[in-house]
Amino acid sequence: MADSVPTATTDLIAYFGVPDILCHAPQRQRDDIIRTLVYRLAGNHGIADPQAITEAVVAREQSTSTVMPHGIAVPHARLPGIDRPYVAVATSRDGFAFDGQDVFLVLLILVPMDRPALYLKTLRSIAGVLREDDATRHIAALKTSEAVMRFFKTGGLKLPTYICAADMMTPPGFCLRENASLKEAIDLFSEHDFDEIPVVDTDRDLVGVVSASALLNVCLPDYLLWMDDLSPIQDFEPFAEVLRKEHNTWLSEIMSERFAFVQVGSPAIQVAAEFARQNASQCYVLNNRRLVGVITLRTFLHKIFRA
Repeated sequence: MADSVPTATTDLIAYFGVPDILCHAPQRQRDDIIRTLVYRLAGNHGIADPQAITEAVVAREQSTSTVMPHGIAVPHARLPGIDRPYVAVATSRDGFAFDGQDVFLVLLILVPMDRPALYLKTLRSIAGVLREDDATRHIAALKTSEAVMRFFKTGGLKLPTYICAADMMTPPGFCLRENASLKEAIDLFSEHDFDEIPVVDTDRDLVGVVSASALLNVCLPDYLLWMDDLSPIQDFEPFAEVLRKEHNTWLSEIMSERFAFVQVGSPAIQVAAEFARQNASQCYVLNNRRLVGVITLRTFLHKIFRA
């Protein structure tokens, strides 16, 4: 049975009201609608220095686009000068231009600097309510801010209790089967900047990982590592020996069964603990034993400290 997603307890609509919703906004460009929404929040709630906030949100958007499926964008910034989250909403029937994509619903989110999880919780909440292709268009067609607010109240924009592995993972990229040869692993390591590659069985259950350092260990037996002077060994002779056997050496012989992993519903703090326990550069996300995602340490740190 798959791990359940944590239950929701907090309404996102606690952070915005009807005056914070702009229906059928006339703006078309990304920066213009961001500026409009920031200044609307500043006017409604007395937030200081809206120009600096606008620049921070635009810079964040230029760094990484926040466009989601179904024509939604969630520009945001983490700010040191606020003590609670603020949300503003804009809709457009014609669409806002976000990085070459048409967006019909914008949720601008300003969060305190020390609330790193709120944005990720918001993304999951929005994705849950607006999972249908036509949901965003439906909201964009509503005629009043009150109608938009009613939609969100009815839809239940609930914030989950905590962010979990599913909120941070990306789909698994390259995988190798346990009956693959060493040659296939060498080819992938040579062509891509991988630290390690997951190894799966016929059911895509994760059974091990093969790392770049494991390849070196195959090429350099332990007795060589104890030698201070390797000058008598010329022309990468141990590597040549491996190349002669690469077609007949199987990953099951060299893969490690020790790796960092969590279940798809595991909280982010458990992901952090797994990284630390395993001293790993990536953590695999499983649904029972089936590989469903990967979280790199770089991605984890970015989402926690800079997202």
